Amino acid sequence: MNDPGSPFSQSFEIEGIGMIKIKRRKGQKSTTLRLNKTGGVIVSTNYSTPLYSLRRFVIDNKLWLDEAKQKSGITQDVEIFDGQLLIPGLIFKIEHQPGLADIEFKYRKNQNYITLKTPFLTTSLKLNEEKRDQLEVLVVKALREKAQGYLPNRLAYISNEMQTQYNSVTIRNTSGRWGSCSSRNDINLSLWLMILPSKLIDYVIVHELAHTRHKNHKKEFWQEVEKFCPNYMMLRQKLKKHSSQVWW
Repeated sequence: MNDPGSPFSQSFEIEGIGMIKIKRRKGQKSTTLRLNKTGGVIVSTNYSTPLYSLRRFVIDNKLWLDEAKQKSGITQDVEIFDGQLLIPGLIFKIEHQPGLADIEFKYRKNQNYITLKTPFLTTSLKLNEEKRDQLEVLVVKALREKAQGYLPNRLAYISNEMQTQYNSVTIRNTSGRWGSCSSRNDINLSLWLMILPSKLIDYVIVHELAHTRHKNHKKEFWQEVEKFCPNYMMLRQKLKKHSSQVWW
């Protein structure tokens, strides 16, 4: 049950803005704000940020929210098509199964599809926010599996090319950043990198590996990035057009 007074509440409401959903993640350093496809407000943060701080953060960013809603072309439902590509090697598969009371979602390890089971014959499904949240659980599971099979190997390859050393690599479900490098050279990569074109994935990896030598974004850091991504400025701009966890 969602108790608005609890520090672990999953949502809260602000007059003039509406209901705000909270997504708390271990290790997230900053609080971020985004809109889902229906215009719902989602605030991502860690487990220690109190509710009053989240309320103030949303209120302080109301102007940004209003502008973002005007630019987003928001629709009430999101349509998923049979055979729709999520990432290379992973599609959505709509399967007719008579007798079901409602739409069900299924994914098994090492499959190349996520199944959307439906009691009626159709080649596409419109999902509301509740159903998208249910489906996202399996999307995260599938992307994590694909990411663990690809990203560590790609990181090791590029690290060898750059002749850099890192301590460890962890795949996380992070919404605020694509990757990070700690002071101990522990690399964290978002599983949502898998929705990006391969050139952008490589740019993020090069960026984080460059931090193993330069812990800031000064001139020397960007020179290091440029050695291995000569067109890094263009890639940076393209990356800004992508939003993690917006996968449909």
